[in-house]
Amino acid sequence: MVELSDLASRVIAPPQRWSLAALVAHVFKRQVPKPPGVRLGKWDARVLSREQESYAALDAWASLRLHTQLRALPLLPPPEPPPELQVEQLQGCAASTAVTSAVAAPAALSHAKQGVLEMHLAGLTVPQIAAARGIKPVTVENYLAEALVAGHGYFWHLLGVPDAALALIDAAVASEPSDAPAQAAAGAATDADAALRGRMKELKARLPEWISFSFIRLALAHRDREATSENHGQ
Repeated sequence: MVELSDLASRVIAPPQRWSLAALVAHVFKRQVPKPPGVRLGKWDARVLSREQESYAALDAWASLRLHTQLRALPLLPPPEPPPELQVEQLQGCAASTAVTSAVAAPAALSHAKQGVLEMHLAGLTVPQIAAARGIKPVTVENYLAEALVAGHGYFWHLLGVPDAALALIDAAVASEPSDAPAQAAAGAATDADAALRGRMKELKARLPEWISFSFIRLALAHRDREATSENHGQ
């Protein structure tokens, strides 16, 4: 299995999250048609329409062409290794536009998640961390979301959530029913995790397709931390 977005981020600068349509536009200077009537059509039908078959075949054909083209490109040099970082230096520092401070006693993270967090705090972006660690960007995003929920310090601008996505997620949250689980973004218990998954699924259904579950999870965790800081007068 090859994730084309990950492969593209290793050969095209600057590394970023790529959709299939964006990659086709960048590499081949062509547009992949995505007519809403077909994209949102009845894909569980026993017999697909000719338009659906063409739509699916074009994605498969474009993916193969992109894989061949991207494999022919040289790999970008690996990012500079992060300097030795004392995470505790961020503990209790004043909140600013650059960094959201850690809480007084953040919860411990696993070794892998702690390593990703340290690279993030050293100034690396999500694609750079993914390339250096050999993992998917979405894995990095989920690790960092867990670090936010656990109370660790972080740089919001390095998490890769576009301002437009945050604004749309905020609007979707504002339109939630009043009995929505307000604390679903926090807690590690099974019930809390299930509530969070259900809430994210409901939000995703009301958001544009390009807004990923990891964007939603990061945004919820970020807003929850902001609310917690305000409640504590920070």
